Amino acid sequence: MNLVINKTIPLLKLALVACVITVFVLQLDLASVSSALSSELLLGALAMQILLFGATLLNALRHAMLIVSPRAPLGPCLSALLLSAGLNLVTPGRISEIIKATYLRQRLSIPLSNGTATIVIERLFDLCVVSVIGLVGFLGIYFKDARPLIFILSVSVLLLLQLRPIAARMLPWLNTRRGRLFAFIRNNCQHIVTMLTWRLYSLTFLLTVFSWSLHCAAIWLFFAVQPSYGLSLAETTLIFGAIIFAGALPALPGGIGAIQAAVTFALVKMGIPFEKALVLSIALHVAEILICAISAPYILVSQPTGVGDLMGQISGKARK
Repeated sequence: MNLVINKTIPLLKLALVACVITVFVLQLDLASVSSALSSELLLGALAMQILLFGATLLNALRHAMLIVSPRAPLGPCLSALLLSAGLNLVTPGRISEIIKATYLRQRLSIPLSNGTATIVIERLFDLCVVSVIGLVGFLGIYFKDARPLIFILSVSVLLLLQLRPIAARMLPWLNTRRGRLFAFIRNNCQHIVTMLTWRLYSLTFLLTVFSWSLHCAAIWLFFAVQPSYGLSLAETTLIFGAIIFAGALPALPGGIGAIQAAVTFALVKMGIPFEKALVLSIALHVAEILICAISAPYILVSQPTGVGDLMGQISGKARK
């Protein structure tokens, strides 16, 4: 029964996205789409790359800082982030996140638990900052009901504040348990308790704010280059929120379809014609993934990801 459900859900998601794309295509005026193509789209996409790469560097610095012990240099952390983002374009959901941990484990012998604990902390900080930025747009003139975003923000802040105390309280109980799963959870908790000080909280928060602010600024720059389509702060954050939250939905890899639908809808709400909005949304998505789409294949073929090694160890222990 579970096998049937696991096979059916991805097909339903694919069918839903296919329906969305079909509706888009049926509404298209090909002449209008053709006229919407311009050199400014390419210029805007290229201009974004400087700010997006800066945001990625800040994320890599944050990742290195949260690993703590053993120290992780910035270069390998940057490669891990680019590899994970690139694989996210071809894998469903966000399962490629684990690649960061396996890659650094393979390359630098960093314990897997250090990497996974770091990923959890990063995602919670990201949820906090992204929710705040998204609220600026969602509380504007287009959407009045911001309760989902406020709920996400509240839960993520609560989890961040309680993460270290919860991990500390779990350690005595975990120390009495045996088994690989309990050992893995115990190591995650130990890493969180050891390194998550208030100083590190503050530095991580600042890096997260600066990183997502650069990302938001890149979106503003893309539209500033387009003739007659410059966006205000609220409009920019609305597009930012549409990209981030649509991309986080566990639909097709890389948010394909969902991001175009969300951004196109938001742009139409701003008064931009549908055909132009669709072209802008596609160009913006290409610009968003350009760096990782180019770099990830090179990293993948030139360096081991650590996934095969980990799976081999797991299967070997399972046979024993």
